[in-house]
Amino acid sequence: MEKKNLKKSNVQKLYEISFYFLPISLLLREHWGSKAIILFVFLGLIASVKLLKESLFKLLKIRWYIFNLIHLFLGMLSLFYSSNWQAGIGRLSFSLLFVLFPIFQLTLFKKLGTNRISLKMLRFFSIAIYCYCILILIKLLSILMLTDSTLLDIKRSYGYLNFNNIYEYTEINSMYFSMLLCFALFVILDSTSKFLSGWSRIVSHIVTILVTLIMLILIDSKVAYLAFILILILFLYTRNISRNIKILSIGLFLGLIISTLVITPPNRIRRFIEAGDTTRVNNYVSSVEVIKNNYLFGVGYGDELDELQKTRKLADKVDNYIIKMEYNAHNQFFETIIGIGFIGFTPIFVLIIFSVMSALKNKDVLFQSFLIVMCLFFTVESVLVRHYGFLFCSFIWSVFLTYNIGNSQKVIDDKRSIFNRLQITNIFRSR
Repeated sequence: MEKKNLKKSNVQKLYEISFYFLPISLLLREHWGSKAIILFVFLGLIASVKLLKESLFKLLKIRWYIFNLIHLFLGMLSLFYSSNWQAGIGRLSFSLLFVLFPIFQLTLFKKLGTNRISLKMLRFFSIAIYCYCILILIKLLSILMLTDSTLLDIKRSYGYLNFNNIYEYTEINSMYFSMLLCFALFVILDSTSKFLSGWSRIVSHIVTILVTLIMLILIDSKVAYLAFILILILFLYTRNISRNIKILSIGLFLGLIISTLVITPPNRIRRFIEAGDTTRVNNYVSSVEVIKNNYLFGVGYGDELDELQKTRKLADKVDNYIIKMEYNAHNQFFETIIGIGFIGFTPIFVLIIFSVMSALKNKDVLFQSFLIVMCLFFTVESVLVRHYGFLFCSFIWSVFLTYNIGNSQKVIDDKRSIFNRLQITNIFRSR
């Protein structure tokens, strides 16, 4: 009878497969990725319909989930005073998925062992990212051999902006890809530390770091360099090695990075040091102007870009290129405040603080690495306005939060089972 209960249905098997493959949709075209999300949610609804009420009851007792619901509710209210509510619905994708994903993950915890497969999914996702990187590097090497190009020529042709010129079937922006790559870096380093030993582990770490560094040089994103540095420092800090080796390794690494980026910096870094990133500075100035006039409730989800464009056209020192390209705020914190004001931003800010405290309290280094990468990219990119950003953040973030719940629930279940065994033992002894 017990075996029958543990047997997975076909729908549950499909759901488990989709749990692994959903993050891979980040490497596909946006409409393909959207279909993957719909499939995931549909399978989750079917698989969890019997236990949905129980899961909701549990989640409604969790503070972070309440903040999710409040953020979603305020976002929906903003649609009533938005003149572009169709675009506003797209902005709600992050909030909606952040509410739905934990339901499915918690509901199927007992059936699928979601907390058990979460780490496997993260590793699978990270390996897929690095396979993609290796394919890109193989492509670039073939170009080098066929055209007698130099690495500098390759960097100029295939660097900043996107990878459309490498793979026509993908539309992923390099900024978003570097965000995924920096998080995958820590997952791979952490996993190989646990499963490999000796020279195999050292070689694996060196290859992973080199592949990451080459890709980041091709992308040439300043925030990605910073995320790369912090991820490596976090990794070294959390390893079980002597303090002197940690200090020496971190100091040597920082010295090399400072030498590369400050003493002999690439052209984009040099321009940034000399003149600053005028594109983002102008975006931030325009964002602050919009926020000043709509700081409480915002302009409404969907109207962010329209209001930014109006402010830019009225300003005297805004680059016409920014107006022509219709750039968003290039800062997720500003983007959210512009859309739903400080009132709507407060729940998501509290959720970030809660997540940081939870990651530190539980010593969850994977969660810490995710939060470092996410918050860094939030400062220079409106991450949650595109498929790659809101899917990555809502799915992975909810996995970490639900995984902590799963761990707590597992501890409770273990304690109960121990208590029951002790009771049975005492009954037999009394007899």
